[in-house]
Amino acid sequence: MSSSYKELRSTLHQLEEYELSENLKSSFCSSSSAVNYSQTDKKIALRYQAARDEYLRRRTCQAFYEHLAHFDGASVGMPKAPTAEEQNQLKGMQEDARESLEKTIASVNQKCQLLQTKYDTFLHRRDVVGKTLLELEKSEFSTLDGLDDLDKENKNNQAIEDFVNEDDLSAVEEECAGLVRRRSELEIELSQLRHNSELKKKRLKETTSKLDIIRRSKDAPTQLVTEGNIEKFKVETGQIRKKVEKFKEMSAWYECLRSVMEELTGVKLLSVTNGQTPNNILLKLQLLGLHEVEIILVQQQRGQKCSNLRVQNARFLTSASVFSAASKEHKTLQLSIPELDDLVRVCSSMAPAEDLRFLIRETTSRISAVTARVTELTLLRSKFVAKIGKIQASKKSFGGEDQEVVCSINKGITVVLRLTPDCPNVAGSVYIDQIVGVGGWEQNILYDIKDNLNRMRFRSPIELMNTLESETYRLENEDGVTLPRTPSIPRRKRN
Repeated sequence: MSSSYKELRSTLHQLEEYELSENLKSSFCSSSSAVNYSQTDKKIALRYQAARDEYLRRRTCQAFYEHLAHFDGASVGMPKAPTAEEQNQLKGMQEDARESLEKTIASVNQKCQLLQTKYDTFLHRRDVVGKTLLELEKSEFSTLDGLDDLDKENKNNQAIEDFVNEDDLSAVEEECAGLVRRRSELEIELSQLRHNSELKKKRLKETTSKLDIIRRSKDAPTQLVTEGNIEKFKVETGQIRKKVEKFKEMSAWYECLRSVMEELTGVKLLSVTNGQTPNNILLKLQLLGLHEVEIILVQQQRGQKCSNLRVQNARFLTSASVFSAASKEHKTLQLSIPELDDLVRVCSSMAPAEDLRFLIRETTSRISAVTARVTELTLLRSKFVAKIGKIQASKKSFGGEDQEVVCSINKGITVVLRLTPDCPNVAGSVYIDQIVGVGGWEQNILYDIKDNLNRMRFRSPIELMNTLESETYRLENEDGVTLPRTPSIPRRKRN
C-alpha cells in the first residue's frame, strides 16, 4: 500500500508543479477585468480618425513644399485632389482594418476564456485527488501507530479494508491516469494556443505599425490623441481643407495663365518623356498651332553629378511644308521650312538654357517667315505676271536658302527678284537681282531704277513691284523720259 501511495504522491507533485505562464495569467486577468469593450472601440476609432487627419495635413504640406522646390515659374503641375472613389477606397480600408482588429481581439479573448475554464477544472480535480490521498495517508499512519496486538491490528486492517478497498484505489489510479492524459492534452492545446497567440500578436503588431506610420512623421514626435485635443485637430483639418481649396483656385489660375501664354507665344508643351538613354529627355512642342517639333536634351556628366541640360538634336514631327490656298487660276504653291541642323550646331556654342531658347525662337521665326512668304507670293502671282522659281543655296545668309521670282509689268520691264530666307520679316530681305527692258529701254535708266529700289530695302515683293510701277510712272510724267511703246501687230487694210 505504501508504494502505491508514494507513486500517487509523486504523480500529485508533478501535477502541482504544472502552472500557466505569466503571459497567459495576465491575459486571464485582463479578460476577466471589467473593461468596457465599446468604450475601448470608441477610443481606437478616435485615435485612428485623429491620426488620419494629422497624416493628411502633413502629407499635403509636404507635397506643396516639394512642388515649390521644383517650381520654375513657367510650368504648373499641381497634384490632383483625391477623388470620391479614392476617398471611398480609403474608408473601406479603414473599416477592414478595424473589423480585422476586432475579430482578432474577440478570438483571442474567447480562447483565453476557454483555456481558463479548462485550467480551473484541472485545479479542482487536482485538489480533490490531493485531499483524497491525504486522507488515505492519515488513515494508514493512525492505524499503524495504534496497533498493540494482533487482534486490534486485524480489526483496524479490517476497518481500513472496509474504508478503502481495491476498487477505490483502482478508481483513484484511473482518475490520476486520466488527469495525466488530460494534462498531456491540455499541454498540446496550450502549445497550439501559444502558436495562435504568437500569430495574432504578429498581426496585431503589423496593424499597430501601420497605425503608427499614419500617426508619426519624420520631423516630429508622435502625439497621442486624446479627447481634449480632438477639437484642435478638427480646426487644423478645416484649415488644411481651406488651403486645398485655395491651391485648387491657384492651379486653375495658373492653368488659365499657361493657356494665355501659349496663345500669345505660339509655343505649346505637348509632352516631356525619357529618351532611349538614361541622360536623354525628349521634349515635344507645338509651334504656331500647326507644326510639332521634337527636341532631344542631354544632361552633361561632370564627375558624379549631372549638370544642366543641353540641346543635342531637333527635328520636325509633322510635315515641314507650307501650302497656299487652292485656286482655279494657279496651282497650289508649296514651300519647305529649312531643317534645324544648322540651329543645333549653333546651340552647341551657347550657354545652357540659352541654346533651348535660341532654338525655339529661331524655329518659330522660320515657320512664320515661310508662312508669310507663301501668302506674299500668292498675292504677287494674282496681281502680276510672275514665275516662282526654285529655292537656291545662298552664301550671303545663314540658316536657309534664297529664292528667285521673275515678274513683269506692263511698261515692258522684267525683273528677277531674289528673296532671302528672312523674307518678308526683315527689311532688305527682297531685292532686284536682274532687270531687263523690252522695246527700247536704255540700260543706264534700268540700272538707276534698280539701284534706287534696292536702296529702299523692301521686305515685301508686292511692295517692291508696286514701287517699280510708280517709278516708271514718275519717269514718264516728271522726268520726261519717253517710254517705249508696246509693239502692235500691223493689220491689213480693207478695200
